[in-house]
Amino acid sequence: VYNGVGAVVAASFSRIFYRNALNNGLLAIACPAAAEAIQPGEMVTVDTERHVIRCAGGEFVFPPLSASVMGIVQAGGLVAYVKRKLAAA
Repeated sequence: VYNGVGAVVAASFSRIFYRNALNNGLLAIACPAAAEAIQPGEMVTVDTERHVIRCAGGEFVFPPLSASVMGIVQAGGLVAYVKRKLAAA
C-alpha cells in the first residue's frame, strides 16, 4: 500500500506499467466498466477473492488473478516474493 493506495483500477494498462506496478507490489486491475464508474477521489473496495470492485457506481467483476500475481502483491513486490521462495527452498 502506497499512501493508502492498494490497487489501481483502469480501463487498460501498458504492459510495462502493469509489470512495474506488480514488481513494486501494487495491484493493477484492468476493468473498463469500473474505471468509467469510479469518480476521482472516491474510496473503492477491491475484493480479490470474489473478483469484485465495489464503488458508489456499483459492483464490477474482473478476471481472476493468478496465484503468482497474488503472491507477488501479498509479498510486497517481486524482490520480496523471490526472497521468500528462495528461503523456503
